[in-house]
Amino acid sequence: MVLPKPALRQHLDVLAQAGIDPQFIMPSYIGLYALSKMMPVEGCTLLISGRDLCMKSGEEVKSLRSFSADNPTAGIRHTLQALETDQKEKVEKAMIIAEDSGVENALAGLEIPFEHIAPELGGKKAEDPISLGLALSDKVNFRKGEFAFRIIDEGTRRNRLTLSIAGGIVVLLLAINIGVKFSIVHSTYGRLDKEINDIYRKTFPDAKVVVDPVRQMRDKLEAAKQKFGVLGTGTSALEVMKAVTDGIPREVRANFIEFNLEGDRVKLQGEALSFEAVDKIKAELEKAEPFAEVTVRDTRMGVRKKVKFRMEIRLKQKR
Repeated sequence: MVLPKPALRQHLDVLAQAGIDPQFIMPSYIGLYALSKMMPVEGCTLLISGRDLCMKSGEEVKSLRSFSADNPTAGIRHTLQALETDQKEKVEKAMIIAEDSGVENALAGLEIPFEHIAPELGGKKAEDPISLGLALSDKVNFRKGEFAFRIIDEGTRRNRLTLSIAGGIVVLLLAINIGVKFSIVHSTYGRLDKEINDIYRKTFPDAKVVVDPVRQMRDKLEAAKQKFGVLGTGTSALEVMKAVTDGIPREVRANFIEFNLEGDRVKLQGEALSFEAVDKIKAELEKAEPFAEVTVRDTRMGVRKKVKFRMEIRLKQKR
């Protein structure tokens, strides 16, 4: 959601060089939002799938966030604390859609009870819940304006293996979208299964046996990743966090307990050894190239003779 336009353009250009032109671009947690609307909960509950989480209270979806497994300050513990502070509501339990031992250990450390759950549609449990949620979210698509979808020549599509796989994935998602909506009305997966099999055979005409087309499609995609490499992704939040860290003088000791990026504003909360240290941090951050303005919102003496402070940083607009 905060990916800079130049970064998005760079990724699309790299995909285009490999003969791939995706029709849809959406955040992964949009699928989790669609699933949350199908799953009733009691009290304040956290729905977690992979590195995405959804905070839901009763029938109301409170917030959607992604968290990092590698960066402690952006992990599930700090993300959960930020959610509870923003929403002024305590999470009572968690539902895990995709198993993850790291998430389970973190929840156990936070003393939050959790359970594993698989969404049901038409009386059957979904094997790939997030793909189902994304298929139900077809109205969300960031390929608009200057990033609008461009039609690729079909002849080129047939001549490139990677393009065939990508085209198959796009067609498969569209088929799942149509099939799922049909099954909601008719309460059956029969027609959806037939459409998926037909699309798989059209996408991979050389396939001899089709047992599980979704799993086989994943295997082919994984093989393509191993052959052509996995594309990296950039996130401006991490870049801003690095700029803040690099801008603090080495001789100044500070501990940040909250980092929140909203549009062109960064909100920080932390602790320092003195009021002078806070002033020095502000002065040095004002010299950092990405920052247009640094404002200290609050300073006060906390426990253990440490100064608590809040800062707000306005980012420079890229041209």
